[in-house]
Amino acid sequence: MAPEAGALAGLVAHAASLGGSRRARGAVERGRSGTGLRRARSRLPGVLTIDLAKSPEDRAAVFTIRGAVFVAEQRVPIAEEPDSRDADADHLLARIDGVPAGTGRLVAEGELGVLGRLAVLPEARGTGAGAALVRAIEERARELGLAEIELHAQTHALGFYERLGYTARGEEYLDAGIPHRDMRKPLH
Repeated sequence: MAPEAGALAGLVAHAASLGGSRRARGAVERGRSGTGLRRARSRLPGVLTIDLAKSPEDRAAVFTIRGAVFVAEQRVPIAEEPDSRDADADHLLARIDGVPAGTGRLVAEGELGVLGRLAVLPEARGTGAGAALVRAIEERARELGLAEIELHAQTHALGFYERLGYTARGEEYLDAGIPHRDMRKPLH
């Protein structure tokens, strides 16, 4: 059973155990609740942890995730992934129940932090891992005394970053054949 299907089945079972009506269980199955919330299942997967990727195993997981998302899924040329900034970056690794699920990196440039290479595996999307990674990278930037975060967002993800407080700047451009826009967020 797919993780999403299993999570949804678990939510339905939970609703039933609480004495939920047939109508309530049906709403849960359709992804709705009496409050109008549609994403309850996104909170169901297990424990989400985010750590700096320091060990060789963690670093391997980072590059495996990036390869799966950027190279295999988005068709970024292998020559562009990884890149020269990886050596100077802090890489963060998100795990769900101990299983690698997503990654992102932070490169410090003076007082500016550059958030990049944010990637979440398809089966972990909708769990909050992406937003949690962004917040963890922002916290790491604060620890390093950085004043602002910049990122180069794929245009389909602009709304995601806007919800996290980022503002688009400049014109759209292509990077690896994918439309992007620069975004920034002050940290103080």
